[in-house]
Formats: sequence, structure tokens, C-alpha cells
Amino acid sequence: MNNLFFKYLDERLHSNRYQSVGEKFSPDHYGPITTISRQAGCSAKVLAEYFNQSINKNMKHPEDKWRCIDKDMMLDSAKKLNLPLRKIKYIYHGQKKTNMDEIFESMASRYYKSDKKIRRTIVEVMREYAEQGNIIVIGRAGVALSKYVPRSFNIRLVAPLQWRIKQISTKHEISEADAQKYIQEIDRRRSTLIEEFAGQKMEESMFDVTFNCEHISHEEIVSTSMNLMKKRGIII
Repeated sequence: MNNLFFKYLDERLHSNRYQSVGEKFSPDHYGPITTISRQAGCSAKVLAEYFNQSINKNMKHPEDKWRCIDKDMMLDSAKKLNLPLRKIKYIYHGQKKTNMDEIFESMASRYYKSDKKIRRTIVEVMREYAEQGNIIVIGRAGVALSKYVPRSFNIRLVAPLQWRIKQISTKHEISEADAQKYIQEIDRRRSTLIEEFAGQKMEESMFDVTFNCEHISHEEIVSTSMNLMKKRGIII
């Protein structure tokens, strides 16, 4: 009897896997969107705000204004699921629930939501933001979504490891050895998150342009990116 019970649970947990962002998705009218993916140690939030302000300077209509999206998708997903944010953060850390995690959590909590349900909801929220358009997505596997949105521009920020170690060490006031461990873990999490929602291995070819943050300023990144976006008709 116990074996049958666990077999049933295993089948339920693994059947109908959550959809990747692109499955059953025809977003011809979605966008425009820009995504910023980065290696640990490469600042993206300040860049995104500057980018957003630069785009909006020439917008004639208020409804066309762009905005930055960071934790918004995560917060909206938690709200849709009626779960505290901490209950879905594990996904953004590149983790998954095991079968036993699912079983024990379903018995212990009346607000239980399966791993599959949480991931599907995140995909739904990502699509909703893509449909709204005029957004700059900071991380959060945004490039997985933009792959299926024709009017999209995907930026990748990189830098030499030693430069990134110094940035993290200074910012968090930790040793360079600890900074390197932090970088390795964060880079792993971010790659895993992209691969989970893109349904493929993360490759540099997923991005339209890559900038070396050690040598290129935010102003240069924004200026270059906006020129390319104008040529491609993503912004006017």
C-alpha cells in the first residue's frame, strides 16, 4: 500500500511538467522589452535606472513610458499564489523541491503549493509583463522570455573575475576569498534560473550584445544600446 501511495505521488509530481516560457506562446504583439543579465559583481540596477530615464526623455505620450522591473515579477507571483515571498525565493536561488519536500510540506501546510504550480505561475507573470511591454527587466531570467518576443533587446554584463572579486569584496566588506565563493554561487544560481525557464542551456548567443563592465561606462552602454534599439525599431 505504501509503495502504491508513493508511486502515485511521484507520478502526480512529475506529470505535466511546468511549461517553459516559450511553450504555447505566440507573442507577436508583445513588447517591446529590454533585459539585463549580469555576472556577479557587475552592477545592473543603477544602469537600468539610467537606461530607463534615457529612453523616457524622448517619449511623447505618458502611456509609452518605460519602467524597470526587478523584484516585481517575484512579488506578483507570490501574491497570485497567496504565499509569503520566502516560499518562492528558492526558485530564484536555482533550487527545486524534492519529492519528500513536496510530501512533507503538503501535510504540514494548508497553504501548500507544488513546485510545478509555483513555476507555472512565475511563467504566467513573466508573460503578463511581456504583454504590457515598455519594460527593462533586471535579471530574473528575463532573457528566457524575450527569446519569444520579437521586439526585444538582451544585454549581458560581464567582467574579468579578479575585477569582480574586488567589487564584491569592497561592497560587502568581505575577504577576496569569500567574495570569490559568493561570485561562484551567484553565477551558478543565475545560469540555472535562465536554463530552467528557457528550457535550454544558457549560451552567450542568447544575448544581443555583451559589455565588459571593467572598461565600458554606464553612459557608453546605454548610448550604444539605444542606438541599436532604434535601428531595430524597438524604440523610436
